[in-house]
Amino acid sequence: MTKNIALKIATFVVLSIFIFALGVSSFAKMKEPDGINWSYLGTCSYSFDLTSTTSTQKHFFIDGTTTTGAPRNAYVKVELQKYINAGWNTIYTLTDEDYMAAGVEDTDYSVDKNYTYRLKITHKAKTTSGTTLETYTHYSYTL
Repeated sequence: MTKNIALKIATFVVLSIFIFALGVSSFAKMKEPDGINWSYLGTCSYSFDLTSTTSTQKHFFIDGTTTTGAPRNAYVKVELQKYINAGWNTIYTLTDEDYMAAGVEDTDYSVDKNYTYRLKITHKAKTTSGTTLETYTHYSYTL
């Protein structure tokens, strides 16, 4: 019986090493999305939360943040999009740009509850004169 347990443990260890090796080699081949090398952008984050629902409305908490290293400007644009007529349409936009950190927030934005919504978030690192150095755009989950 102990021989059987030892064989199972040895098989598990060999398979674990094999799976780990496959994962490492796959990870090494991965490319960043949109050619981003993260040399200028720091934090690229957002929040999109359903805070309450009434019989006719959904209420959202929305925020977005971008940071960069000095001497660069950070830019963030958060677009609330509504799915209608088989496409996503921007219905509300928040933007900010400032030295090294930009952030936007709306703590209670109300919308019609009969639709699906998502955020489109664009982060940019810019020179202090306004030239874009790097851009990263991503989308939230839907609510």
